[in-house]
Amino acid sequence: MLIANPIYDTVFKYLMDDPRVARVIISTIIGEEVEELVFKQRERSAQLATLGVSIFRLDFSAVVKTADGTRKNVLIEIQKADSGDDIPRFRRYLAENYYSPARKDFVGEEEPEAEPAPDAPMIPIITIYILGYPLGPLKGHSAVTVKRSYFDAVTREEIHARVDFIEHLTHDSHVIQISELKRRRRSKLEQLLSLFEQMNLQANRHLKVFDDELPEEFQSVLDRLYSAALDNQIRAQMEVEDEFLDSWRRRDRSYEQALKEAALREEEAVRREEQARMHAEEERRLKEEALAELEELRRQLGRSERRE
Repeated sequence: MLIANPIYDTVFKYLMDDPRVARVIISTIIGEEVEELVFKQRERSAQLATLGVSIFRLDFSAVVKTADGTRKNVLIEIQKADSGDDIPRFRRYLAENYYSPARKDFVGEEEPEAEPAPDAPMIPIITIYILGYPLGPLKGHSAVTVKRSYFDAVTREEIHARVDFIEHLTHDSHVIQISELKRRRRSKLEQLLSLFEQMNLQANRHLKVFDDELPEEFQSVLDRLYSAALDNQIRAQMEVEDEFLDSWRRRDRSYEQALKEAALREEEAVRREEQARMHAEEERRLKEEALAELEELRRQLGRSERRE
């Protein structure tokens, strides 16, 4: 089966536009059931002048059912970067969500555009990072979950209570490294992520041949990607993404070349300055030696004249 490559922003956005598909993907990644899900705001995509880095962000409001049956309101922020890293930008995006009003019912409602009141309650944030490049120290790990636990700093005992002060100032994170899948299918999460694996690509990386057997719960995701592969408008938008990134790469190569040439010129100027300094130092040394010899000759001449 040919499916669209979801590493492209256009395709990923198309996937997440389907609420049922979005709930399946997010639930599988965070390991908790997403009962309700709506866009918190429209997506933001940034093509960066750093060797073709593309960063894509989606924000959702959600009701999540935890393992113990508790239902909680959360914000879910998804960021996808194709290559490189840009931690300051990630931090800035995250900071924008750290002050947001709570929602009790999301179904059928549009997220309010007005700024929250100063006394509006806040809700926790869950972040998901889908990376198209490896994080060196985490080599071999296709997915990493960062969970918070409370511990007594003195006794080291785990504290099972939860308080808003901590919940609102810290957050759980899930980091997906597409490059580290390596054809492994050890869990439902890796089975889902196999759709993102950059293998068996065709048509300028826009499409991929996918023959894996997936659990029935992921069939809607597969169908959505199959539908995207047949959509001429999506294929055209993927070509636009390629052209944009190619343009940035060419610009970056020119910029890098200019930097290298400037560095070489600076090195040459420093080398010449050092040579001039060494030459001046050698001249000064020779002059001092000549003066010392002249002074010694004068002293010898003076002693000879006195003896006569």
